[in-house]
Amino acid sequence: MEDKLLRYIDLLLKLYQSVIDKSSLSGEESEEFNQLCREIFEELIRNPGGIIYIGAKEKKDAYKSAIERLFEIYSGEQIWDEILSGGYGGIVFDELDKYAARAKELIPTFINIEPSYKEFYVLYNEAMKCWFNGLENSAVIISCTLLENTLKSEEGKRDKPSRNINLCGLINEFRSFGFLSASGAEKAHEIRRIRNKIVHHGLNVASAEALTLVRNTKDILEEIFS
Repeated sequence: MEDKLLRYIDLLLKLYQSVIDKSSLSGEESEEFNQLCREIFEELIRNPGGIIYIGAKEKKDAYKSAIERLFEIYSGEQIWDEILSGGYGGIVFDELDKYAARAKELIPTFINIEPSYKEFYVLYNEAMKCWFNGLENSAVIISCTLLENTLKSEEGKRDKPSRNINLCGLINEFRSFGFLSASGAEKAHEIRRIRNKIVHHGLNVASAEALTLVRNTKDILEEIFS
């Protein structure tokens, strides 16, 4: 991407200069510029808000400015028309296929956790929405947050709650007191381990595994509240 951006900026500067001195880009340069605009914009559309690494720090602002000019070229209506016509590598059809496949996986979730526990309903639904939209890592991180918050909250209700205990210790504590089965504790540790790998090692979780971890979180909490 950086090489494409550099060439795009070179041609963009030539285009600006041609307005000043009444010259023009050559036919080949004009065609190359238009092709670069399409290729770069397609990559940006397929990864909205994504990260672009720029090795040369002093050039970062120039790249940012050039991309802003590129976004000014295309109106929202043009982008929408292009997407609906199968442009940008058929992104809309790819997403519709994914939407249909994921929708089939998400049958309603039946639970016996009281609606008064609002954090569960908020975070569990958020995790499911993340998974549905292809944000598998986010789904697992939110699920682990829900698990950890719940264990801390329930542990804090004891007469003499432990202090500064981490998630691993909380899971083991709940297992030792019989609030979690061996299976439930192992599921909880798996969620914890995968979350740590995502956060500390950049792991990308597969879709099926992420959905299993989200659903396991619900099972663990039902076990705790039963």
